[in-house]
Amino acid sequence: MNRRLVPMPTKKSRRSKTTTAPVAAIAPSGLKTWQTFAFLIVAAVLWHYLRGLLIVVGMVAGLFWCLNWLFHRFPRTGYFVLVVV
Repeated sequence: MNRRLVPMPTKKSRRSKTTTAPVAAIAPSGLKTWQTFAFLIVAAVLWHYLRGLLIVVGMVAGLFWCLNWLFHRFPRTGYFVLVVV
């Protein structure tokens, strides 16, 4: 019994002669160079003066994000970690 499980196509399919769509830009193109440069300067100044506060806020936000993930993925383990912390 040499029957195929899936029948093979009998005729070759022809490719459509439509043109391909142009590739969209990956990076946002609405920003100007001076806007990006100004943003980097402002971010650097804020980081210089508020480094400690930004690190603490980032750690607290990361802790709550991790707890949220842990409660959704492993509820009992999340509760135990919350009680310990």
